Amino acid sequence: MFVSALFSDRRGAGRRLAGLAVARWGGVLPDLVLALPRGGVPVAFELAMALERPLGLLFVRKVGMPGNEELALGALASASGRLTPTLILNTTLLTQLPLSPSLLDAAIERARCELARAMERFASASPRVELEGASVLVVDDGLATGATMAAAVVAARERGAKEVRVAVPVAARESASRVEALCDGLLCPELPALFSSVGEHYDEFPQTSDQEVCALLGLANGRAPHAEPM
Repeated sequence: MFVSALFSDRRGAGRRLAGLAVARWGGVLPDLVLALPRGGVPVAFELAMALERPLGLLFVRKVGMPGNEELALGALASASGRLTPTLILNTTLLTQLPLSPSLLDAAIERARCELARAMERFASASPRVELEGASVLVVDDGLATGATMAAAVVAARERGAKEVRVAVPVAARESASRVEALCDGLLCPELPALFSSVGEHYDEFPQTSDQEVCALLGLANGRAPHAEPM
């Protein structure tokens, strides 16, 4: 039997989250919305517009298992190129894997290089964000392992954020519990009993382009291009 996806696309998921966020936090809104690029940006854009808050980026890169990059050993996160990225490792997983320290160090260094390239790519489009004393809402298009979001939450706290909330449309239940324990509030309307990937819960889940990221940042922060991206 065919079962329809939970969301049409990332923008649609963001609009649903925005309505829920206003209902839950309308009296105490965050100071800033931070997206995990690239897929989290279309979702976060809708939240930033609905909450009338600035939209920034929080850069995260997964530390992949050598030979199986989809398996997350942890993640690196940073909101500023002038800070050492925050490293979060899945220590439980690492104790189960025959991985040498040199291979782990190499995997971390690859992720560090990818993180630096991503930050450079969006440097001109992404406004510098000051998190000291701010309440922030960190947004992605979903949680699979939760490793990248966990690193993002810790990174925001290390930057001095006084409160870190998280909003995602859909998540694996175990990952949602892990992230909820780290943050000051998790907004996630869908926790499917069966979860294999984030994309399976969207009708349309194409890769978000660099151009779309830059355009949405411009729209959200008052530097609107001539045409809104679809």
